[in-house]
Amino acid sequence: MAEGLDVRLGHVVASVRWSSRGVTLRTSTGAEFTADSAVVTVPVGVLQSADFAIEPALPERHAAALSRLRMNAFEKVFLRFSHRFWDEGVYAIRQQGPEGVWWHSWYDLTALHDSPTLLTFAAGPAAVATREWTDARVADSVLAQLRRLYGDAVPEPVAMQRTAWQDDPFSHGAYAYMAIGSVPADHDDLAEPIGGVLHLAGEATWTDDPATVPGALLSGHRAAERVLGREIPIADVWS
Repeated sequence: MAEGLDVRLGHVVASVRWSSRGVTLRTSTGAEFTADSAVVTVPVGVLQSADFAIEPALPERHAAALSRLRMNAFEKVFLRFSHRFWDEGVYAIRQQGPEGVWWHSWYDLTALHDSPTLLTFAAGPAAVATREWTDARVADSVLAQLRRLYGDAVPEPVAMQRTAWQDDPFSHGAYAYMAIGSVPADHDDLAEPIGGVLHLAGEATWTDDPATVPGALLSGHRAAERVLGREIPIADVWS
C-alpha cells in the first residue's frame, strides 16, 4: 500500500502548525515539512500530552470533545507453556466472583504459532497496580488463578511477554474511552476537519466502533477521502 509514497522513518513529529494556507510539521530533529493538508493519527493520549502541540490550539468544539476522553490502562499478558493443560476445543477460559476481579479470562492462541499459549488481560485497576511489577511477579499472580482452576496440572511457563502501553510515549495507553460527561457525538466532533487543512483520525474519532482497529482504519480512510475531495470505496483500496 505504501508503494510510491515518500515514507520517512524516525521522524517524531513534535508540533503541527496549521492555517488556511496549509500545514507545517516540525519533528524532534528540527526538520520541517509543509503540505496543503495533513492527517493526524496520534492517539488521544498523545493529543493530550505535553510532547505534542497543535498550533493554534484545537478549536473549542474539538478541544471540548478531547477533554472528555481518556486513555485506558489495559495490558496484554502472554504465557507460553511446554504443553497444553486446558481442554481441547476450548478457546476461552473464564472465572467469575471475587477471584476473577483481576484475572478472569484467558484465550487460547496456540493455533497462531503451534505453541501452547494463553493470553489474558490486565485491565483498569489491575493494569495500574501491576505497572511497576516485574514480569515474574505478574506471571506468578496469573498462575495462582490458573492453578486455582486446574491445580497442579499448570506447569511453569517457558516464556512470558506483556505489553506496556501505559508507558509508551506514542500512545500513553491502549485506547480511548468515554469519561463521565462525554457523549457519542464527541467522536464525531473530534473528526471534523479543522480549517479545511487538518484532519484528526484514529479509533477515538470513529463513532460507530471506537476503541477498535477497524475504527482506526476506517477513520483514516474517511480522512483521506476528505483530503482528496472525493469518495473512494474501501473495497477498491484493499483490492
